[in-house]
Amino acid sequence: MNNVTRSIIFIVTIAALGIGVAACKPKSERTNVLTATIGAREIRATVPGDAFIQPEKELAIIHSSIGIITIQQDKVLLEGVELVPLPPTAKKVEVFGTGGQLRIVADGTSVITKQISQ
Repeated sequence: MNNVTRSIIFIVTIAALGIGVAACKPKSERTNVLTATIGAREIRATVPGDAFIQPEKELAIIHSSIGIITIQQDKVLLEGVELVPLPPTAKKVEVFGTGGQLRIVADGTSVITKQISQ
């Protein structure tokens, strides 16, 4: 085997190892913490990726990579479908969308945890 062939094999091997290492890095995604106040209720969402919260008169709409989550006075909707009822008197509603799960917490009590695909 001549020097040129060895050099080519060396370069190809190093390139393949570099690509393999780069492909094994964990996917990192920014997490956003969003807040809004609707009447006397505090809404707090911790969700991955680009996101924003749209407060309206009696509800809050969270737009994120999870989907559209609507917090109404008495329920939470995911993509327009009722996900879980809420106590109408809840003062704080928290939404956590991490680790492939969506969790809704009302006044410190978890009301639902749902597997989601992102």
